[in-house]
Amino acid sequence: IASVFTSTCPSVHQLRLSKPAGQGTVQSDTLHPRLRTLAELLGAAGYHTAAVVSNLWLKPFFGVTRGFGAHRQFPDRTVAETVVAEWERIRPELPEPWFVYLHFMDCHEPFHVRPLAARSGIDFGKYGPDADTGAISYDYFKKNYEHLTPEDFTALERLYLGELNHLDSHLAVVLDSTRDAVTVFTADHGELLRGPSL
Repeated sequence: IASVFTSTCPSVHQLRLSKPAGQGTVQSDTLHPRLRTLAELLGAAGYHTAAVVSNLWLKPFFGVTRGFGAHRQFPDRTVAETVVAEWERIRPELPEPWFVYLHFMDCHEPFHVRPLAARSGIDFGKYGPDADTGAISYDYFKKNYEHLTPEDFTALERLYLGELNHLDSHLAVVLDSTRDAVTVFTADHGELLRGPSL
């Protein structure tokens, strides 16, 4: 995300996470102040800027979202419904021209068994859904990677596609309210869903 907002490679912006040897805490860097972010550049050009995010690495401390006049931070991996509701709340208040960044985490694990996945007929119980949320993490897939079957890879693919379908339905709300705006979709990483069945 730092690369997207600064048009620089990690070797240039050097924003990284590291875990010092023998220590249990993660040490993190902040974006160097000499690097200008997209929001800073657009703000200087007269744009009203706002960010609605649900990713802990986008907290103001890290500097990646530096330059956004309004910054609404939700807990990590907040669902699309909440991000879109906040978008609908702030949209009428934004004077033109504006630049808004919405960050969604729905296609990131842990996955929920969304209707599209549920219709596949797969029993997702063996993948260890969380007792409180029903969400499925990568834990089973990581621990058993060498022995995953084609059916396991299919289950993982269906979980991901279910999340993608869920997110698409909420993005439609955003697109309906931004018909005259330039809309850019991007992702900072994929899920590497490659296995025997794909």
